[in-house]
Amino acid sequence: MESVVGSDHLYPARRAEFWQVLLCMGFDPSAACTGAYSGLALEPTVFENGIYHTKAAEVILHFLFTQLDAGRFRREFFDCWPVCDPRQSRDFRSHSFKWLEEFKKDTANWPADVPVRRSYVDECRGVRFEEMLWTLAKHTALHLLHGPWRPALKHACGRCANRRARQAEPPAARANKQGAGELPGTVCAAGQETECKRRLHGGEPSRICEPK
Repeated sequence: MESVVGSDHLYPARRAEFWQVLLCMGFDPSAACTGAYSGLALEPTVFENGIYHTKAAEVILHFLFTQLDAGRFRREFFDCWPVCDPRQSRDFRSHSFKWLEEFKKDTANWPADVPVRRSYVDECRGVRFEEMLWTLAKHTALHLLHGPWRPALKHACGRCANRRARQAEPPAARANKQGAGELPGTVCAAGQETECKRRLHGGEPSRICEPK
């Protein structure tokens, strides 16, 4: 992971990449910014010059930690989430720093040039904090890809390979197979993206759209 500290021209691209990764993992800003976080503006530069940088950090850390281990988050953050007062805010940062320190000790997954410091977590702003958050997001995405999402991804990749093989067949052969019941009928293409996301996020099994 290339460090962007001291490289101003890399900031916009890395920030865009960070938010795209969050959205791909299922982060929903409108759902996250409710209750104690109503009115929170999650913008790409929120950790640079946004006035809600602390609240934004809490929302994003909550999302990433729950993707990594929802049970642990419930156990350790039960009395400080959602954050509603200064004491809860301090406790939330303390638990977050402890968890981040654990990741830092695992040098196989955390870059040596991305420091984890309590001051970064307390301030919740600046490039150093952003790098720490970006690294956590990458770690979370890899955890999902190699863990909870792996069976669904393998299944989806297998269906895609079968679909490509069928599309390569002559039209007459495809028509004969479908007439004999060897190929599934067409599922409406509307909502294909939503269905794929449901599969990746543990939704009820359903058929992914396939052309005839």
